[in-house]
Amino acid sequence: MKPVSRFARPLALDRTMSRGWRALEEENVGGWIARFSGGVTKRANSVLPSSAPGDLDACIAKVERRYASRGLPAVFHISPESLPPDLDARLCERGYRRLSPTLVQYLPLEGCGNASTVEPDQRIELADEASPRWCEAFWGVEGPDTAGEQAICREILSATPSVYASLVHDGRLHAVGRLALVGDLGGIYSVATEVCQGSETVV
Repeated sequence: MKPVSRFARPLALDRTMSRGWRALEEENVGGWIARFSGGVTKRANSVLPSSAPGDLDACIAKVERRYASRGLPAVFHISPESLPPDLDARLCERGYRRLSPTLVQYLPLEGCGNASTVEPDQRIELADEASPRWCEAFWGVEGPDTAGEQAICREILSATPSVYASLVHDGRLHAVGRLALVGDLGGIYSVATEVCQGSETVV
């Protein structure tokens, strides 16, 4: 990671990733961004605490009411630059638990060589929309499972210009992935691969 890059700062990455997996609704609550998407995925149904509210306890309580009114739990997206700096500890005091730790990596492409010199893999199929087959493969591994939630997931996927990759060999789809295009950056999301179970293989 380039420590001097403005894109590599935790808060900048948080905001970029939020645009790469965009919630269907957003609301400003005391300077925090509350995101709502019918409960489909934690990121799209969580608070991005990117500024310090004047009254922290009152702001947390307001967030909890907002999510409860939609039948959703209050989930906070915490990173090293979340504000205020002691937010994680304050939430723990209120009974919150740490779930879904995520490793975020950033790679500047300068000096990585010329991609045009790499022989393309003929098994890789690229598209600018998620096909039904792509979605079926992804949902088969990650969910969601219901038709309503899958419709919401489609809305999230289509909210950001993206490239959808499928690895197809002998007519069979073996893996999928999504590159969300946010300005000059690309974020890798929605990667799903086959899992071998004995003599059977499932996507």
